[in-house]
Parts: sequence; structure tokens; C-alpha cells
Amino acid sequence: MRQLCILCVCVLSSILHGFAQWSTDPSNNLIVGYGLLPELCSDSAGGCYITYEQNLVYPRSLILERLNRYGYKPWGTGKQITGLFPEQSGAKIVEDGQNGVIVAYLDEYQAGITSTIRLRVQRIDSSGNFLWGTNGVRVSLSETNQYDEEITTDGQNGCFVAWYDTLNELRLQRIDYLGNRTLGDSGLYVDASNSNLVKISNNKSDACFLYVNDAGGVRLRKIHRNGAVDWIYADIEGWGSLGMLPDNRGGLILSGTKGLSYNNGDPYYSVRCQRIDSSGQALWGTAGVIIADSVQNLPNILNSPPVKTSAYDNDGISIAWSKRVASSKLRTFFQRVRLDGTLVFQDSLVRVSVNDTSGNSAVDVEPSDSNSQIIVFMDNRNGGSIFAQALDSNGRRLWNRDDVLVSLRQVDDLQVITDGNRGIIMDGFGQSDFTVHAIQCSRRGNVGEIITGAEEATITLSRHEFILYQNFPNPFNNETTIKYNIPSPRWISIKIYNMLGNETRSLFEGHQDSGDHQISFVGDQLPSGTYFLVVRGERFQSQVRKLMFIK
Repeated sequence: MRQLCILCVCVLSSILHGFAQWSTDPSNNLIVGYGLLPELCSDSAGGCYITYEQNLVYPRSLILERLNRYGYKPWGTGKQITGLFPEQSGAKIVEDGQNGVIVAYLDEYQAGITSTIRLRVQRIDSSGNFLWGTNGVRVSLSETNQYDEEITTDGQNGCFVAWYDTLNELRLQRIDYLGNRTLGDSGLYVDASNSNLVKISNNKSDACFLYVNDAGGVRLRKIHRNGAVDWIYADIEGWGSLGMLPDNRGGLILSGTKGLSYNNGDPYYSVRCQRIDSSGQALWGTAGVIIADSVQNLPNILNSPPVKTSAYDNDGISIAWSKRVASSKLRTFFQRVRLDGTLVFQDSLVRVSVNDTSGNSAVDVEPSDSNSQIIVFMDNRNGGSIFAQALDSNGRRLWNRDDVLVSLRQVDDLQVITDGNRGIIMDGFGQSDFTVHAIQCSRRGNVGEIITGAEEATITLSRHEFILYQNFPNPFNNETTIKYNIPSPRWISIKIYNMLGNETRSLFEGHQDSGDHQISFVGDQLPSGTYFLVVRGERFQSQVRKLMFIK
């Protein structure tokens, strides 16, 4: 018994101190759950929070999962976010500033063709505890339907929420860290609108920014925590694909496209940026900084060229966009803009990849550190895949010349955040099977790699090392496939242990040749639960993966 207890402790210790559940296999991404419309934000500890909707028809359930830095679920199972009505959906999430998350969501009741929709928010700490009651709190007590919400932090562990209602009114509410409405029971009236388009950002001080495409035109507003409108900026008419980033000086940087002309039915755009200071003054001229001109779009593929931005080193922004270079080809470019509006790369022609694509290219840009950025993009290689590439401050590619393949499938609603260690975490869902995927890629361009302080000094990964991939599917019902690669012929053993450290199955024990191998594990006659796959071998350290068996 003492030996079994020691074995269990060793297995769990190995998992907690270096083995991850993040998949290292681009053809077998980590599956978080089954649903659609995932939302992603950081847990400020190297992991992430993901919401997604279960069920494909009414009523849908809203599930919140937390993945730690190793890709494991510290809560075990996801938390269901509830309201007072049968369906919860349409979530938007943001960090709460204390390693937790705030979720804004729609609480809905349907009776025939009539729907009652109320907007709610819930705050959950890193241990999975609901902080704002069992069913969250209402954002507005108005008896109008509410929808199309956007959320950002208020900088004080609460949030700003903007939404539209059935009166075609745009409203704003601030919920403090205790869950109290601070801008009245119905929120602050902002303007009338028929477009239902709003973007919201925090200025990392005492206010939020609202980009509004309303009845009076396109406008940008700065609204204080107390509801006072500091200023309105209206010189952004005609901008598309608009992005907003705080400039860390109390102001904001806008990025996006603006239409120029049409030629034989094909639209041409300019890619541009504008910086607005804390008093609402444009700092980069009336038209902003034009980064690329006469950018031709692919007809019938994109409504407008995708433009993605991120901050770098508090001194400017990085921007990626796609440009038509042939009848059916897109090419993705990269640029940095300093806070004074000057371009780092004067020719504006820093290519992200040596490969062109025929699909939606630029997806996101995330800072790796002050000297490098990670760009995620899609192209048609392998029938449609997701790739990533890192560029340094001189625009040089840091990773594989042919880019890093992070997923062999193109998932919908792909979102990207930093992993807190200069790498990235992504999520999305497969439209064909409604699997919610999570993908991690380290700053060294290795999928599923966790870098710790000790590893940084002592470990250099090699393709000649033993590789144990995460089993697929996981969780699984009855049967799952285990894949691994052996760099040279050797003796190995593959065994399954339960949570108590008891060996439940021996899948293989003997000598194997080098190369890729796979083996099936059938869980019949075993109870549902968590199991550990342990692979040992000559001349390599034992590796562990966690298996979830569900009958």
C-alpha cells in the first residue's frame, strides 16, 4: 500500500511540475467541451477562462471552464452560469483584476414567437465561486429586451457593460466589484441607434471608450465612471474593421480600414491608425496615419480586409493586415506604429509569411515581449489550417520559415490571448462537430510547450526527444487513441493508473522501433473518472497524460 501511495504522489507531482494537458499535436487540439460560440480571456496566471453554449436549440446552457497554465481544469467540471429564465447565451467575458472573471450574458425566456431577454453579469473567482449571487445580477431593471452587449474592466475589479435595447437605445452601466449598479437602475442613456454596433475599451484609468455607429453618425465617446461624458470625437466616419487599444497615457489608438474607391466592382481600402489623447484631441492629423494605401480586397471572401492590432512595450502598436496580391491570393503584412505616429518599417512591406493564402488571413496579433509579436493567421495549406509566426523588432521571422502549424483545422470564432509567458492561447469551435478547442503555443514556437523558470535555463527542446501526445478524444466514451514518437529503438511500457495510484491496465510493455506509434485504450468495465496514462522507457523521463473517461 505504501508503494502505491508513493506512486500516486509521483504521478500527480509529475503532472503539476512539468507535464501538461495542452496538446502538442496540431491534428489533435485539446477539446474543452462541446458547444458553440466560445469566448476567451486570461486568468492572469498563465491559463484562461472559456465560456461556450451547450445545446444547439433553445434552451441553451452557458458553461464556464477554467484551464490552468498546464491546460488542466482545476475545477474538474465546468460551471454553469444561470439566470432566472431557461436559457443563458451570448456571453462576453473580461478579467476582474484578481485572477477571476466577469461574465456578461443574456437571460432568455421564449413563449412562441415572443422572447423576453434580460442582460445579467456574474463574477467568478479563480476557485470557481460565484461572487454575485447564484444567478448573477441584472445590468438594467428596465423591462425592455437587451442584447448585443460588450464588456470591459472598470479598473477597480468591476466592469463597464454597453448594450442595445428594443427601443433602439444604446446604454451603458458600471457594475462595481460588489455587483452593484452605479449608473442607475436602467443604466446611462448614450444615444439612439439602428445599427446595433458598439465597441468598448478601457483607458486603464477612470473611464471607458465607446465607439458608436449611431443615428448621428460614427462617434467615439469617453465616459467617466460616474457617467459623465468627457468628450465626443466624430472624425472617424467611414472606418471599418475598427480596433481600439489604450495608449497607456489616458488616451486611445484606433486602427482599421477606410474605403477609397471601386474598380470593376472590387473595393480598395487604406489601412490607417489614429491616436486620440485623454482630452479627445486627434494627435496624428485629420486622416490619421496611413499605413497602406490602395489595398485591394478579395471579392466574396471578406467584407473588409482583416486588421488586427496589439500594444507593444507601452510605446505604440503592432498591426497586421491582408492584401490581395493575385486574383485569388492574399498576403499578410505587419507594421509597427510609434506613439508619435511614425512607422517603424518605412516601406510597410514586412511579410508575416512566405506563403500566400486564398482565405481569411490575419486573425490576431499578440505581444510576445517588447521586441517581438506573434501573428496568428489562416491559409489553405493542408486543406485549411491555422498557423502562427513571430516577428522581432526588425521584422525578422523568429520561427520556422514555413510558419508554425498550430491546428490542422480551421475553427470558427478563433480568439487569441497571451499565456502570460510570452506565448499564446487560442480557442474556437469546430462547426461540423461543435467541439470547443483550446490551443497553446510557447514563445519558442512549440505547440503545447510549457516553459518554467528552471526549464528556461536547462532545457532546449529537440525533435529527437520522446513525444507523448494527448489522447484523442478526451474526454472519451469507451475508446480513445494514444499516439507517441520514439526517437530510437528502445524498451517502453504504457500503463493506466487510477486516482489512487492503482494500475488498472497495461497497454504495452516491450521493445519498439523508432518512429510514430499509436495504441487504443478501451475503457469498458472501468468506472467513469480521471485516469493517468504513464509511459516509461529507456533513456527518457517518464511522461504522463490525464485521461477523462465518461460512460
